[in-house]
Amino acid sequence: MRVKPEIIILLLLFYAFFVTGDVLTTFWLIEYYPGGISGEMNPVAYMIFTKYGYAGMLASKIVFFIASSTVFILLYIRYGGAKWIREALEITILGLTGLSILVIINNLFSIIATYIHLYNMPPIWLLKILVFMMTVTVACLAALVLFKDVVRVVEAFIGSILAMLPLFIWPRLDPLYYLAYLGSLFLLIALSTYFIEYSRG
Repeated sequence: MRVKPEIIILLLLFYAFFVTGDVLTTFWLIEYYPGGISGEMNPVAYMIFTKYGYAGMLASKIVFFIASSTVFILLYIRYGGAKWIREALEITILGLTGLSILVIINNLFSIIATYIHLYNMPPIWLLKILVFMMTVTVACLAALVLFKDVVRVVEAFIGSILAMLPLFIWPRLDPLYYLAYLGSLFLLIALSTYFIEYSRG
């Protein structure tokens, strides 16, 4: 069975959160958190870091991603014709991505607390990222529960990012302009969804 484009997008999201996001936030905490690596809750990550340092932790993340993604794609191609196997694989990768997001959110809370402890002021930009990630997570979970379709989860992820992006770029955006933007975005997503469903027959 051919791997659908949305599956590739989902794997890329898994990489973004599991490797990039987790590594960046974890490395910051190791460097600035008062306890350093002792605050790491994952015993495997703790062991790898104490033996091989930053490079070892990064390499282990990349190796795990490549291995799991390769197995996922091979199983999808070989057995994806069976609905229950296809759905099990999709739910597995969604679950791993969701777990990575929760780890990053936990790291962001720790970073915010550490930042306040070090500088006696809250990092506004980091609070915005935290709110953004929690919003994306809720949107994706809602799409998964309501539609039980990986395509809808990807659409919810992209849609929530596009909906909140102007608030990060223009903090004092005029409310009317923002409402007009949301209306245009909704129309664009609705049209793309219609054409996707139409192309499926």
